[in-house]
Amino acid sequence: MQVGGGIRSSDTAKLLYDIGVERTVIGTAAVEDPELVLRIAKHGHRVAVGVDGKDGYVATRGWKVTTDLKVVDLLKRLETSGAEVGIVTEIKRDGTMEGSDLEGLTQILGDVNIPVIASGGLGSIKDFYDLVGLQVNGSKLAGVITGRALYEKCLDLRELISITEDPEHVELEHD
Repeated sequence: MQVGGGIRSSDTAKLLYDIGVERTVIGTAAVEDPELVLRIAKHGHRVAVGVDGKDGYVATRGWKVTTDLKVVDLLKRLETSGAEVGIVTEIKRDGTMEGSDLEGLTQILGDVNIPVIASGGLGSIKDFYDLVGLQVNGSKLAGVITGRALYEKCLDLRELISITEDPEHVELEHD
């Protein structure tokens, strides 16, 4: 199980791990208290950092505050923090089903050395396939998160799973 939202201290994270949570997702707190991820991870706990971005800059506090910190710079900082993965959401695309920010994700994959999970914007099987096939200098996405497109039945979970099992041999029927 993975839990995110409102985790602002290592004590809160410890309580979650103690009841069986496998990984916590830290968001705003990772920006406001850069050492928090390190304090949690040093005890052997799995930590992901939710990196919400708006036009390439980190957004915090439920997307209400856009900071001066670039998404790519936060991800670079996380490389030595003990974070297991960065979950990157381009908030202008989240829930729109208009496709992911391939340009931004391409830059990120080329510039950082931490696994990245892409979140937000998926609306078609082509969008998903584009993400699965995205590769820069041997770096690929560690995962993809989709929500609304499944709920709205624009994507079929079985088909998504088949793509991840054998991405080299999937024929797109939906352009």
